[in-house]
Amino acid sequence: MRLVAALLGMVLLVGACSDPTGPEEARLTAAQRRWEAARPSSNSYSMQQRVVCFCITGATPFQVTVTAGTITRAVNLTTGEPMSVALLTIFRTVNQLFTQAREGLTRDGVVKSMAFDATLGYPTTLSLDPIRDAIDDEVTYVTSNVTWVSN
Repeated sequence: MRLVAALLGMVLLVGACSDPTGPEEARLTAAQRRWEAARPSSNSYSMQQRVVCFCITGATPFQVTVTAGTITRAVNLTTGEPMSVALLTIFRTVNQLFTQAREGLTRDGVVKSMAFDATLGYPTTLSLDPIRDAIDDEVTYVTSNVTWVSN
């Protein structure tokens, strides 16, 4: 009986000391800290973003403008045409990407891959599969060329 109690105690102790999400959570946290230290206080910036999914954008690159933390404009880099304001919800701000990554890490298998800019910390790639065994729900956000916009 003592052996069982000792083994149970060791399992509980090891479980209490381990990080349930592992090194991915640590990478995400470090990248988010870099982003928060680098981004302007206005939270206004421009970035290029492709949304690779079974959706309207067809993986086309867009120049996305974020003003005070809200996406306000997206221009198709191939045609020069602005996207309808009603469709801007397809894109993600950097903060939204961090939120989706963090939420995804709490559910097994949702985050397929993620990579971060070495200097500014923003997610350069975030690949998600939100619903296991569902078809056409996968989405990958590819973000690059973040530059500050003055208000």
